[in-house]
Amino acid sequence: MIKQLQLLKRKITVRMQFLIRKRNQKRQVKAVIKKYKLNDPIERQKIVDQFYLIQHKKRAFGRKKKLHIEEKVRFMIHHKLIKIV
Repeated sequence: MIKQLQLLKRKITVRMQFLIRKRNQKRQVKAVIKKYKLNDPIERQKIVDQFYLIQHKKRAFGRKKKLHIEEKVRFMIHHKLIKIV
């Protein structure tokens, strides 16, 4: 009986830890979206246009700016804020 209760307690604690981690990840994603204003369609289009410019012109932006824009685009694709056609 005691063994079963210990196993049940362990399962519940593991599940709660998972749910807490998942909730914190959602908060983090929402914070990033809010920070970079990714819910705004105009801002998203601006980032996509910059990414398009990077793809077609070698010297469009500096290295850090390019990495930052590419990171934003990957984030938006991963979280389904934009769709690839």
